[in-house]
Amino acid sequence: FTARVTNTENSILAGDNRGEAVSVLTFESDSEFRNVILDLMKKLKNENITCEEIVFLSPRSYEKSRMSSGIGEKIKVNILKDGFTPEKDRPVFATIQGFKGLDAKIVIFVDADKIYEKGFSELMYTGCSRARSMLYIVTSKESAERFL
Repeated sequence: FTARVTNTENSILAGDNRGEAVSVLTFESDSEFRNVILDLMKKLKNENITCEEIVFLSPRSYEKSRMSSGIGEKIKVNILKDGFTPEKDRPVFATIQGFKGLDAKIVIFVDADKIYEKGFSELMYTGCSRARSMLYIVTSKESAERFL
């Protein structure tokens, strides 16, 4: 994905540490979004990925994200902010801007369909380049073609 955005060869970007292909997961409703996230977390757990290796990235704050509505009671997250002290066995939730300069083994990009055209490329590059091994983009079906 980064190679496509920056027009750079993957071998130059990744060296010997290439991750898997980007996965775009889609949904049509808030309840379907919830199921997509819950299924993905179950899949990652079955692959022995710990919650501490997972970061949810969003262009929005947690309170304005889909993550807080309907799924917040099922998946508790550590919200990255000043004075951040993570609780064990919880993934991190961060805004794209707040996670600049950091990275994570697994990044789950949520609310990507809420990014306006102006600034889209910059936010996508910043958010998507945070993943070391695997990137999942969770977006509405109507916005999915923006990411394929």
